[in-house]
Amino acid sequence: MSGNLSPIPWTGNKACIFYTLNAFMPPHKTYLEACCGSAEVFFRKQKAEKEILNDFNSNLINFLKVLRNNKNLERFFGKLCLPFNSEELFRINRTLLQTEINITDEITKTSERLREATEQEINYAVALLQNQVMSFSSTGQSYGIAPRDMRTRIDRLRVANMRLCEAIILNRDYKDAIDYVAAPNTFIFLDPPYRGTEDYYENSSFDKNEHDKLFEFMHTIDTKFNGKCKFLITYNNDPYIRALADNYGFDMYVQKRLHNMRQSKKAGDMFEELIIGNYDLLQQAEYNEILLPDQVQQLSLFDVRENEQGEIVYDKNISKDI
Repeated sequence: MSGNLSPIPWTGNKACIFYTLNAFMPPHKTYLEACCGSAEVFFRKQKAEKEILNDFNSNLINFLKVLRNNKNLERFFGKLCLPFNSEELFRINRTLLQTEINITDEITKTSERLREATEQEINYAVALLQNQVMSFSSTGQSYGIAPRDMRTRIDRLRVANMRLCEAIILNRDYKDAIDYVAAPNTFIFLDPPYRGTEDYYENSSFDKNEHDKLFEFMHTIDTKFNGKCKFLITYNNDPYIRALADNYGFDMYVQKRLHNMRQSKKAGDMFEELIIGNYDLLQQAEYNEILLPDQVQQLSLFDVRENEQGEIVYDKNISKDI
């Protein structure tokens, strides 16, 4: 499936490697995206019985919460599409967003999920989406010049509204969210800032020292639940990160993809994504009967078929030695 399903463009979107992530996903009843960003994986994966989205960025979480409630949509659309996008609008929005909005926790106050958004919350949500769309490389930090018609996003926003309707949306540190959710039959997807890119993310608690703490914490979760609370972590293929994963005995898989930010200057340049799990990743892909991209290249067209979800699957009679 090409293109993004998330309603908001965001740095680090995982659309380009979702096929591989999906191949590695274990069966689960509860799903958590602990650093959700655009929540692209959430919008693409099959629905779980219980779903939780979390991010430390309160402006992003406010956007998702506003979008979840049907009664907010028409007010949101009216404000979103009214002004022309311009550098002046970008600056006005950026000034507003520099003061983060306060988020009421949905766990401690369950009625928070049902109430309508205030005008302030809708204004913040509109400002964030406009600036992410207008900015260079979806960073929200610099105006991207090219004009954008916000009306073209309405259909995607409506679809996202339906997908979000039963999700719990949290604004916590990733460790707090994981502590709340972690249990057997839970699957956690964790997409932290990559090593060396920590400063790219505004309103983030993640600094250069957090990578070690993250691996230590996830090892604690793995040990506490005897491997029955499964997780995937995505990173850049960095030697330091590989050493951390190896130290805790986690499995690793490298997925190459086009380096999107370099294509205009160096067409064909590739980027290596490191996918880390606390279980055997290739074994899980085999169980799911989904071929990985490098495996597909080794098979003929007669060996594979496309299932209803658009995944490339193989006949069980084919040798497992591919």
